Amino acid sequence: MPSYLTQDAFEKLKQELEDRKTKLRREIAEMIRDAKDFGDLSENAAYKDARDQESFNESRIQYLEELLRDTTIVEKQKGATVQLGSTFRVKFNGQEREFQVVDSQEANPQGGKISINSPIGKAVVGAKVGERVSVETPTGKVSYSITSIT
Repeated sequence: MPSYLTQDAFEKLKQELEDRKTKLRREIAEMIRDAKDFGDLSENAAYKDARDQESFNESRIQYLEELLRDTTIVEKQKGATVQLGSTFRVKFNGQEREFQVVDSQEANPQGGKISINSPIGKAVVGAKVGERVSVETPTGKVSYSITSIT
């Protein structure tokens, strides 16, 4: 199943992959080599920890390679309605906030990036400037007014 990422998120993940394949692999290999010098590997906590880190790193590398291979880059969308990639402003509870609709891989609500699969994301997709959308949140129903789409 393809993922949809902004160019910025794609580049960050690509850099993480490169760092894990080069720098982190080298560091972990050194940790394993150093831990082997402590002697008996069956009771060597440093060796076990290094091997666990190696296993996690290799799993993350595989995950990132698959994710990046199956990713579609989403350009920032300008238009009459909120879509995947759109940045929009809303008013709610006397506040105004800006959000961008992104795929769940890139979501960071505190950073203003909401998943298209989140309750807010589902509610605003297709909405136009001036429309109000209601979203059921853990603290109750919240009504958002779309003030701009850029």
